[in-house]
Amino acid sequence: MTYSYHSPPPPSPPPNSTHTPPPPNCNMTMPNPPPPHSSPSPPNSTYPPPPPKYNSTTPKPPPPPPPPSHNSTYP
Repeated sequence: MTYSYHSPPPPSPPPNSTHTPPPPNCNMTMPNPPPPHSSPSPPNSTYPPPPPKYNSTTPKPPPPPPPPSHNSTYP
């Protein structure tokens, strides 16, 4: 037995809850490369806005009524 009763056991590592700091973000360690085209406007402004989705906010328009078909009523 190499363990002696005089020396205390090695301390257990602390849990990885709040003792260890979180890893740094890539944006903090590495600087972002400059854009290839230094344009004052953001890239999102060049593209047209997306079309409105009917399912999200605006109600979908009702379907047009079917045309009156006389062939189905009269033989």
